[in-house]
Amino acid sequence: MPKEPVGGKDVAPKPLVRLDTVDDLKKALFAQKTIAQEVRREMMALVGTKQLATGKLSGPEEIKRLVLGQRELLEKYAKYPTMSEFSFHPSLVGATKWGATFGVAVMMKAFVVDPVKAFMQPLAPFVRAALVLILKELNDPVHEYLIEPLEEALKLRFTDEDGTEVEGDKAKAVSRKLTYQLAEGLLLVGAQYGLVAGAPQGFAITDLGRRVLLHMIDADLFLVELAAAHKKFQSTKPRLSMA
Repeated sequence: MPKEPVGGKDVAPKPLVRLDTVDDLKKALFAQKTIAQEVRREMMALVGTKQLATGKLSGPEEIKRLVLGQRELLEKYAKYPTMSEFSFHPSLVGATKWGATFGVAVMMKAFVVDPVKAFMQPLAPFVRAALVLILKELNDPVHEYLIEPLEEALKLRFTDEDGTEVEGDKAKAVSRKLTYQLAEGLLLVGAQYGLVAGAPQGFAITDLGRRVLLHMIDADLFLVELAAAHKKFQSTKPRLSMA
């Protein structure tokens, strides 16, 4: 017989953040907003240096400097504990930056997700999820080819100009081509920021990539918890907003 989970079969998973009251929710939203604003200020500071203002940097040299600065900022926040790490080690609160996960999420959107969306418009809604899938696969490979988990998750459907659904080998070929382009774009941009690195068989996840992955997973979990709390308290606070 399968063993019953420790603590009983109805034990709920440990939440990332306590959202038992409206005040808890307000504090979490305030922390999210504060960290996001702080990170955006730091990001803007990277393009407001003396060298840029005096015109001493331009073209490829300027881009290289900006990417390096952005990568260092990402590394700083990724090294902070994730929300899961805080939940399991409450003593960390007050000793280091709580909520760094929000900052990592902001930077990943600005540095990786949005640039890839710009040239992958047909798959724009799936770019962030695809990035998480790629990092997960590189961290713990379970497929022969990297695009396989993307194809399984996306399940793309296509139609001809007349609205007829494309099926069979033609649909598979189009799906494979778009999925490959999406994976390639994410890997190339991710490599710029040190999330992945070239390897004999393609790409390998880096230590930074693993830290970013953990933060991104927690960011997704937090949004689920936030939505549940928002729904729970709407009856008592009708004007409460997630914005």
